[in-house]
Amino acid sequence: MVMELSVPGETCWEARLPAWRRALIGDFNGDGVPDIAVSTSSGFSVVLGKGKGTFQPPIAVSLPPLASSSRLAAGDFNRDGHLDLITNGTTFLPGNGDGTFGTPVAVNSDLDIRSFVAGDFNNDGYLDLVDVGNGYFETQPMQVLLGKGDGTFQAARRFWNLPQIPDKVVAADFNHDGNLDLALTLLYNDAYGVAILFGTGSGSFAPPVIYATDSLLNGLGAADLNGDGAVDLIATGSLVDVFLGKSDGTFPTRVDYALGVFPSQVAAGDFNSDGKLDLAVTGYGSGPGYLGILFGNGDGTFQTPLLYTDNASTGAPIASRRPERRRDRRCTRGGPGRIALSQRAYGYRESIVAGFWNDCDRIYIAERAHHGDE
Repeated sequence: MVMELSVPGETCWEARLPAWRRALIGDFNGDGVPDIAVSTSSGFSVVLGKGKGTFQPPIAVSLPPLASSSRLAAGDFNRDGHLDLITNGTTFLPGNGDGTFGTPVAVNSDLDIRSFVAGDFNNDGYLDLVDVGNGYFETQPMQVLLGKGDGTFQAARRFWNLPQIPDKVVAADFNHDGNLDLALTLLYNDAYGVAILFGTGSGSFAPPVIYATDSLLNGLGAADLNGDGAVDLIATGSLVDVFLGKSDGTFPTRVDYALGVFPSQVAAGDFNSDGKLDLAVTGYGSGPGYLGILFGNGDGTFQTPLLYTDNASTGAPIASRRPERRRDRRCTRGGPGRIALSQRAYGYRESIVAGFWNDCDRIYIAERAHHGDE
């Protein structure tokens, strides 16, 4: 279920999505309206947006046996002008441009993949992949697969042989040299941190520069939070750690925010339409789960979090001021931000995404709750 809330909290409408694990936003049918791709237990579904925050019925897409859709990346990997998908770093699905996809093609990867990211890492105009292997508490491999521009990839090249265990990965040009870099969350013998690997522009990466954190990290995001043109990082663990970046790719300032028990996934967006980036963070613990909103001050700092806790008996979100259900779907440009929650909004959340889903200047969030029986 996707539920629209005004911040600090009026429930305005809701729409149903399939039970899902991961989600991403993209225009899969080329109509200029953002759609949602969600991974499910049997494959994934594409939910085409109609504008004004409404959606068409989901289009289910099946995958070959043993293929997984637990992680998704979108891009035009075969350069035909249509948005394609890579599922779990192992399967390429060419987009047809109408919200459907062609025959799945296996990606030449021999890793059990923990996470992956797509980007042009050798500056040839073709999308590549960087995979983080699922090595757990052993040396964990990473590899880069350089794209050929037709949806296929060159042979994988492994490049991580350090004892630290990489987990989540994001890509951005942190040092403004025109080459894509990597940021990784790390775990090693109870020492936690974020690693920055500067890209060389040839598909290889410099040795990591590591910034310590206080706890095991659950989520990682990147955005320019203070408007200085440099990419900042948001890492979630026991706290929400904000690393303010400089244009040389260093992160000298870290500010921590206490939000609730076990902050999990994070998304950035201007949720109150004041021109400043805010943060949305999901969390879980021994009690009900929650969605936390940290309104940005525009300088990389944030106000006291607004928490939406979940009522486990009904699955309905509850704000400090209870939302009043309304059916008025009219919108006013420049009005309050909006938040959308997935069904069963309690427990551990694996994914959270934000985007524009209507013709107003509003950002929505979709996030998914995890349960042990799913």
